[in-house]
Amino acid sequence: MLIIEKLKKPEKTKKLKKPPSYAKLKKGLDAAFSKWIRLRDSYICFTCGKRGDQASMQNGHYVSRVYLATRWDESNCHCQCVACNVFKHGNMTAYAARMISKYGSRKLFDLERQKHISTRHPRSWFLERIEYYKALVTGK
Repeated sequence: MLIIEKLKKPEKTKKLKKPPSYAKLKKGLDAAFSKWIRLRDSYICFTCGKRGDQASMQNGHYVSRVYLATRWDESNCHCQCVACNVFKHGNMTAYAARMISKYGSRKLFDLERQKHISTRHPRSWFLERIEYYKALVTGK
């Protein structure tokens, strides 16, 4: 009986699931948020007015997405075609004109000031925002 006991495979212990990394959470929120912005703007480029589809349009930022304080600010982000967002580096002159037209000039100053605020969100904030934007996109 002792020999049989030794031949049995040891039970596998359940591994504890690691919480997602901040990089993975940012990537997940970027994807859900980008889908929402493009859908919100009906796949029409904010800067040139070109109409596209989900694959051909992008989420353009007035203040660079490098700044976490404004990265997911809905008033900082608008649908843009690849030509404006990538090849024209955001088409910033037209972007600023549209921002002033839509929100007023004060908004540009507010975003510029806000980008310098140091921001560190907890994991729970990312998870909540991901679910929020996914629900907006699916309508659930």
